[in-house]
Amino acid sequence: VGNAGILVGATGVILIDTGTSARQARQLLADVREITAKPVVLAINTHQNPAFVFGNGTLRAIGVPILAHRETDALIAQRCMRCLKQLREALGQREMEGTDFVRPTQTVEQSTSITAGGRTIDILYYGATSAPGSIAVYDRASGVLFGGGMVAMDRIPDVKDADIGQWRAALRTLQAIGATRIVPG
Repeated sequence: VGNAGILVGATGVILIDTGTSARQARQLLADVREITAKPVVLAINTHQNPAFVFGNGTLRAIGVPILAHRETDALIAQRCMRCLKQLREALGQREMEGTDFVRPTQTVEQSTSITAGGRTIDILYYGATSAPGSIAVYDRASGVLFGGGMVAMDRIPDVKDADIGQWRAALRTLQAIGATRIVPG
């Protein structure tokens, strides 16, 4: 299970990562409703790990655009059907009921700033770090940095797709941002 984020803007909500299943995505949406009645206007997949992308189908079904880096989208296309099959075997059909393989609807290729729901965020891309296409999301208003797959705390990070040198350089750059809070993936 990975961390997800909820950013409430003046006119809508941005979700950072979508969970391991349709059930988790529905719970995330219920959590949003406890905070605000504003609509979810964007979801972001910070990387391809199954704990962060299998809520995409639930969000797409209600018209929420899903953004990821182009390389993350390629990894989702290449790997996630197999991952979904393995999750269904490991967690059971009941837990994974309604969970679909859904790719992002929008992609980026480099760092950029975007405004959604009345909130400006920075999408930070440093090349192949923890995995190809891994991004971090920095919310300027709160100073919160969502590290996605690039940031792990109290656990050994997954390095199977990592470029360790590039990753370490990215972490130094992320540290220099001076975020008030860092949310690990």
